[in-house]
Amino acid sequence: MSERGEQFSMELPNVLPHENMYLVQIGHKLFRISGASLSSDSPSYFTEYFRRREEERQREGEEARDGKDILFIDRSPEVFELIYSHLQGYCITVRDELQYTMLFADAMYYSLPRLRDMLKHSEYYYTCIGGTSFKIPKDLLSARGNSPNYFDVAVDSLYTGLEQVYLSRKPIRPPPQSPPYVARSPALFSDIIALLNGAEITMDDRKRNSLLKECRFYHFLNLEQRLLKAEIGYDPFYKSELITMQINDLSPKGVGVKAKSEKVAGCQGQEQEEQPATDSSQDAPPPKRQRLCTEWHICSYMRPYLDATPRDLIFQISAMDCIIYFNKRKKTIHVNIRGDTAARFASLFAGVMQQYGVSLDSYRDPALIDGLIIPCCVSVCDLTLNGIKCTNICSLIDESKITEKIPDFTRGDGSVPGIKLVLLKSMWRLGVKEGEIILVCIRSEAVTGVNEFHHNIKYL
Repeated sequence: MSERGEQFSMELPNVLPHENMYLVQIGHKLFRISGASLSSDSPSYFTEYFRRREEERQREGEEARDGKDILFIDRSPEVFELIYSHLQGYCITVRDELQYTMLFADAMYYSLPRLRDMLKHSEYYYTCIGGTSFKIPKDLLSARGNSPNYFDVAVDSLYTGLEQVYLSRKPIRPPPQSPPYVARSPALFSDIIALLNGAEITMDDRKRNSLLKECRFYHFLNLEQRLLKAEIGYDPFYKSELITMQINDLSPKGVGVKAKSEKVAGCQGQEQEEQPATDSSQDAPPPKRQRLCTEWHICSYMRPYLDATPRDLIFQISAMDCIIYFNKRKKTIHVNIRGDTAARFASLFAGVMQQYGVSLDSYRDPALIDGLIIPCCVSVCDLTLNGIKCTNICSLIDESKITEKIPDFTRGDGSVPGIKLVLLKSMWRLGVKEGEIILVCIRSEAVTGVNEFHHNIKYL
């Protein structure tokens, strides 16, 4: 435990005669201490006691009794060994949280101002985690996002409270205080310390999730972001950096929108239709399409506490909460996001929606289907359908054999011929403009029916 340079002084105050020797018995052990050592951390219980004794002898006309008066104190001699070394000018090393707590209590009891200040501003946290003692350098936890943390709040408040009780009530001796204890995994905390020191650890998803829970408990937000799965890349076609993350790992405060817009060609909602001159039945040929290139602002993401600049965001949905509907007649495509993923999507992009005047209520269809119904684009999607690579997505909607009926989201009621694809997992980009949003599917694995879904169920 080092002493801060700005508080250390080479000059010793002349509280007691430096050349005198004083006897202090702590418990069963006798200590002989010079006046210089006692004066080095003063005023204290010792300097006040021996100074009063010296004044009493002078008033009564007694001769000096250097080294003969013994001060008896019923405290731990083992703890006082550290205090003795401190008074002699040595740098003391605290072993663990138990020794630190006892030393802190005795520093208050003996009224040693310099030692108390050193302990309060120690370079380490001393704590016990799951039965294992840890001595944690405070500098290791000082990165933005990792501080303030659990130890800043819990451990510091414990000793601050102990000091306030002692100074306000002035009991005969400090109240008993158990050292800090955290009922968490010591093995996982050892891994956290290793990661904070820059080490790399091989881990599977289960280990990663366990470490993420520990980071959230200790409030190591910077380390949490480092542990979350993320792929950083570069898109040579749009000339921009990309970041790919799971939707559940994203933070709303990191979501934004690029300043410049990008053109998304051939997407649903961006097509002009030439309507037939007369009413037609469902078997009539579909209207002709004219693809347009429409500009959308693509959502970006900047990881809190880690990234300095935002990157184009691709978010992954791993749950089977997405269904794509191909409307054969209107040549439109919508994605239905359901369940927890729909709630997560709404909360994650709420700020962007508000910025561009988008109301998600207009993308809900409670009469027909649960969740959100959002126009989507699949023209640039790498699609695997029923385990087979689909090289021509547009051909799906032009199949003459389509007999399935899907909801007609363009009218709000009724049904039309189309295809429904259940997505096992998928990757998306979100585009926004005034009052509108569109989801651009980047990659997905989908099935068309229950048999194909059952094929993906693995044996135990």
